[in-house]
Amino acid sequence: VRPLSPEQAMRYVGAIGSTLQAHAGYDTVLVDGRFRLACLLFSRRFLKRDGAALVHDFTPRPRGARSDIWRGRFATWSRALQHYSLAQQNDSLALLTPLHKTRVTEDELTVALRSADR
Repeated sequence: VRPLSPEQAMRYVGAIGSTLQAHAGYDTVLVDGRFRLACLLFSRRFLKRDGAALVHDFTPRPRGARSDIWRGRFATWSRALQHYSLAQQNDSLALLTPLHKTRVTEDELTVALRSADR
């Protein structure tokens, strides 16, 4: 897979906005493919208050596990859990529900893109 520039990556993640802006909000979004963490964080603003996100290849760090062991792709999911609650998981497919008192910042999106699972 050919690497993307930061601008191309942000266009990829932001593509959901061009589709979803016309709608009041979605009950469910499915996140798979490239830049999953950034896509999940960006899609947060398009979910209904009681909505949910399905994420493929979701592997969060287990509670109590040392962070130096869970670097890279696995450690990045802890950022998602600052904005979502893990409702259910079956193997690598996770059902996440949004936390209501959080807002994803542009800085968080930038960090998510830099640590992306390309």
